[in-house]
Amino acid sequence: MLFVLLVLEGGLRLIGFTPRRTMNQFDATLGWKKTPSTSLRRHTGEFDVTLRTNSRGLREDESVVYDKAKDVTRILMVGDSFTLGYTVERPDTLSQLLAARMRSEGRNVEVINGGTEGYSTDQEVLWLLTEGVKYEPDVVVLQMYENDIFWNGQARYLRYPKPKLRGEVPPRIALQGVTDEKLFDPGQEPWLERKTALGNTLGGLLGGPQVPMLAGPRPLPAEWAVRIRDEDGDGWAETRTALKAFKVVAEDMKAKPIVVVIPDKAQVDPAARQAMSDVIGNPAYDPDRPYRRMVEAAKAAGLAVIEPLPAMVAASENGERQLYF
Repeated sequence: MLFVLLVLEGGLRLIGFTPRRTMNQFDATLGWKKTPSTSLRRHTGEFDVTLRTNSRGLREDESVVYDKAKDVTRILMVGDSFTLGYTVERPDTLSQLLAARMRSEGRNVEVINGGTEGYSTDQEVLWLLTEGVKYEPDVVVLQMYENDIFWNGQARYLRYPKPKLRGEVPPRIALQGVTDEKLFDPGQEPWLERKTALGNTLGGLLGGPQVPMLAGPRPLPAEWAVRIRDEDGDGWAETRTALKAFKVVAEDMKAKPIVVVIPDKAQVDPAARQAMSDVIGNPAYDPDRPYRRMVEAAKAAGLAVIEPLPAMVAASENGERQLYF
């Protein structure tokens, strides 16, 4: 029996069911945050990277401190995994590439990576309000991706509780947690699920899907609803509130707010578009729908918007290298 279990464990790890390590820890305001002064390695068939945080919980060196030099323009980037750069080493993250490009143009800039895995727009705004403000940025770049929309309307993400922005902005930004506007620590997962591929797989099978699913003939993640319909109940109302809050918070910090909208791979790669269309199986599916509406919502909130999609598509059509990943 022990031999059979060891074989199953090894086989599951070989095909990619290794328990996923995280550097996140519970936070009573944000739901979770990156653990300070920690390091972890992640490796799959696609990438092999080591993530490290400094004593302030950023994927930055210790030289990045709260106090800003007088002659430096400081750009603070906030977002989720795209900003964190969880599949690449630090020199290849958005913040590091941007800093290198701007310095090559003779600009005296510092670009700080404030990305946290799994964050939605609401958490990014609250992180700015509680921690980002300490860095005294001149510019704040908020990165959005389509799954932010659904999760902006939720009070839980996977196993962690998360805050929600509600009410009018301005003048009041209020938090709504799981119960009584408080967030509660879910504690650690059971040891077997946390440490073994077999326990992780069985826990997933017995516990059902971790993410909410859409009702219908095909089991689709609820966050994909924005690809097939336009309904405020899918998180759009909360997303608009979060964008308004971002503008208020950034301007109160005397920083220029900018939004960059990350497209979905199906918008850039025709093969990915067809594959997703086959999976969703709904004639209303439009990969451009959430991207287009995010751009519209950001502009309606009075925010400057950077759109990388046209350049990505042009490069692909001209036979240049695929820019999405």
